[in-house]
Amino acid sequence: MGFTYFLIPLYLLCWVFVPMTLAWALRRWWNSQPRIELPTWRNYVAFASFTLGGLSVLLWIVLVIWARVAGFRHYDPVLLRSYGVGLLLGLAGFVLSFPGKGKLRWPACFISFAMVFMWFVAASME
Repeated sequence: MGFTYFLIPLYLLCWVFVPMTLAWALRRWWNSQPRIELPTWRNYVAFASFTLGGLSVLLWIVLVIWARVAGFRHYDPVLLRSYGVGLLLGLAGFVLSFPGKGKLRWPACFISFAMVFMWFVAASME
């Protein structure tokens, strides 16, 4: 019974909060003027952080679709390597979000942290 209570927030995080934050932040950034403020290098760092977090989300979605269509064996090397790549993308996005500045900084920090958490949980269930 206790494990079910752990899966419900993880499910909400994975399929509701992270994609909504990703779409909301991208739309908010796209509609803002100017998109890149001074100092520009910090805005580019925040954009890179957001991109890395988005790539981690994209990898997660691709793996879920692949698991539903073709399935994975137990300890599948492709799956384990994807866990490592997704975790590194999330960690790099999380670390890069700290020196970043702009409208994408905090959404990138949240998305990257959530993805690192989800990759750790998924790898621990393997």
